[in-house]
Amino acid sequence: MEDVYTCQVEHSSLPGPITVLWEAQSDSARSKMLTVVGGFVLGLIFLALGLLVYLRNKKGRPVPQPTGLLS
Repeated sequence: MEDVYTCQVEHSSLPGPITVLWEAQSDSARSKMLTVVGGFVLGLIFLALGLLVYLRNKKGRPVPQPTGLLS
């Protein structure tokens, strides 16, 4: 059985009280969310590492200079 919470707000500017029901997440839903967030973070890490390796390799290569054979 899941926990259900009720939040009720009353204010003079409202025509009547507003009530919202909120159900707590189950353990499986929390586990799925952590899996998705973990995968996203891992993807960002691999993206950053790949970009770092790419930029380091690009910086180390000499730029080809024109040889002047067109004259």
